[in-house]
Amino acid sequence: MGRLILLLSIFPSSILFGQKLTPTELREDFQIFKSSILDIHPGLYWYSDSLEITERFKVIEDQLVQAMELKDFYGQLQLFYASIRCGHSWMSMPWSWREPTDDGPFRIPLNFYLENDRIIVLRDLTNEQFLGEGHEVLSINGNSSQEIFQKLLPYTPTDGYAANRQRNLLAGNFSRYYQVHFGMDSIFEINLKIGGKEEIFQFEGLSNDEANQRSTKRYGRVAKSSSMLEFKQTENGLAYLRIKSFDKEDIRNGNQKFKQFLKDAFKEINASKTKKLIVDLRDNSGGEDNYGATLASYLLKTPFDYYLRMEAVTRKFNYNEYSYQKGFNTMGKLLKRDKTKPGFYTYNFSRQVKKQKPAKNPYTGELIILINGGTFSAASEVASILHTHRRAKFIGEETGGGYYGNNSAMMYGIQLPNSKINYYLPIIRYYLAVDHEPFIGHGLIPDIQIPQSYENYISPQDEVLDKAIEILKD
Repeated sequence: MGRLILLLSIFPSSILFGQKLTPTELREDFQIFKSSILDIHPGLYWYSDSLEITERFKVIEDQLVQAMELKDFYGQLQLFYASIRCGHSWMSMPWSWREPTDDGPFRIPLNFYLENDRIIVLRDLTNEQFLGEGHEVLSINGNSSQEIFQKLLPYTPTDGYAANRQRNLLAGNFSRYYQVHFGMDSIFEINLKIGGKEEIFQFEGLSNDEANQRSTKRYGRVAKSSSMLEFKQTENGLAYLRIKSFDKEDIRNGNQKFKQFLKDAFKEINASKTKKLIVDLRDNSGGEDNYGATLASYLLKTPFDYYLRMEAVTRKFNYNEYSYQKGFNTMGKLLKRDKTKPGFYTYNFSRQVKKQKPAKNPYTGELIILINGGTFSAASEVASILHTHRRAKFIGEETGGGYYGNNSAMMYGIQLPNSKINYYLPIIRYYLAVDHEPFIGHGLIPDIQIPQSYENYISPQDEVLDKAIEILKD
């Protein structure tokens, strides 16, 4: 395959990211960032102790004695925020960057699948689309795949140490992370392994619109109205329930109602006397808290606890000057001072904090649940609850959400006054009613682990589902 050279003037990253902030501006923004996290974040010390947090703050603060480029300051804050290891704590670049980065030719014309420390071409968006898919990327503009991984992964938020979710997030936002931390290039020299041989190509970058149009034209697009909920039964007495999302809007866009769907599905299961069920929670990134508890009520036959506690560290939000969410102090009145734990507040209005009742005629047969790194938030919660009740066998990969709970619920958005960096603080820490399993720092690790490779990702065969069917047939 020949070498393709496309000529286009290089747009240096300094054009977009070269803005410098004075030490005074840096310190003002940093103090707001630091104080707001210390005041509000409910899970700041979940995976790090106070000494570690103090030291990380100090590393940044010590650098604010001279002017700093905005992109470097953003990188420092982004790295700290990801180090909290909270998958719901996320940060976005200043809005002033978005239009030029999206409209300019700075997007790599390839979509990637990330497998361990390998970068593999998932979609070819190059002009002639002659590369095809499945080739391993060895380097981009002189940076090896390993160097790219080592640099970008620490900036990617996740619950605890669930590296598979980090890779998923990085793959889905690869160009954005690359632009910020490697520069705004418009020419990409990519070294690929093709048929066992290394070949180097040069491609011109694309705007976001160009990339999205080519992706849709060549690979199609999932319709917004596609169903999030799927149920079917086979002739051999096996039922399959797929829940792609617990998000109310996602489900509504597919013209479905979650609770009615579950009611109808389990009514059919009971009527047919099905004794073998697979529940597929893969790539379900969460949504409504009560949807997870509702699913659990159809699968557990005795009353059960769901959330042990919903906790906040404050009910006063003193950053309204920097936030578009002015009503949080009103919402804070719902948080009650915990007399048994000084300095903390509880949210007791959620029904999931109370004892949960099983549904009428819950399913009591064999149960297998499929999970992976995309199983996050509310989906990971219900998986943990069912696991602690020893209700099912789990197959797939570690969940992306923490086994013991997470920080989420209401999200308080702040924009720093000088840099215009945006970040979002979760308000509530969720404590799940789970046993002390050996999953500290991790999500639910399945009974049968089947790592997802590029080959089985693109394969029409579903290795994880096939394994579940095989087990239930025995």
